[in-house]
Amino acid sequence: MLERKVKQKYIKELTATFEAFEYSLQIPKNLGCTWELVATNLSGQRNYAVIFAPRIDGQRNNIRITQKKVDDSTRVVVVTEEELNQVEIEKSEEDGYALVSLAEMNRFGVEMIEARLRDSQSGKEISEEELDVLTSTKEKIF
Repeated sequence: MLERKVKQKYIKELTATFEAFEYSLQIPKNLGCTWELVATNLSGQRNYAVIFAPRIDGQRNNIRITQKKVDDSTRVVVVTEEELNQVEIEKSEEDGYALVSLAEMNRFGVEMIEARLRDSQSGKEISEEELDVLTSTKEKIF
């Protein structure tokens, strides 16, 4: 299990990102749970079981266990502090989970918040074009 301070840091940073994309977060109360939080979109159709992995190497077994425990409607997302290379990303895709760095998650959250701010200041909603770019970027990860 992660140190409490490290876990709190991840939760704090990821909360802003997921909320920017209008996801609700739940922290499992079960101590035997192999993931740290579940993100669900407003319609309830997309669920992500999020694993915090400061280092990806030590989490491979935990990822496999989590994939077996979650239902088919839930995608496993592994968030790491490490810089990722294309080989690791392709391996995660082959193995059926999403792998993303914490820095990249934060960047997506900031981009969505900035887009919403610009649109609220201009009195318009996020343009379809801008929303498509943000959504396609997010979907590449998840």
